[in-house]
Amino acid sequence: MQLTKLSNGLPGRSECSYPGGEVAHHQYTFCCAPVVPGKSYCTDHMKVVYAKQKIRVEPVFPTR
Repeated sequence: MQLTKLSNGLPGRSECSYPGGEVAHHQYTFCCAPVVPGKSYCTDHMKVVYAKQKIRVEPVFPTR
């Protein structure tokens, strides 16, 4: 997947808005692949953005 730097700096509504590069230094690009209808990201980046995180559950009381 190739990231694209756009002249106005922002992807269009039908382009994936997943950023790449140095966001903190304003030197970044966007994916710009076609989005999943109704979302802001392409299929690949939807998997990253909406990935379920594993929740680590610690016991309330120590086991003996």
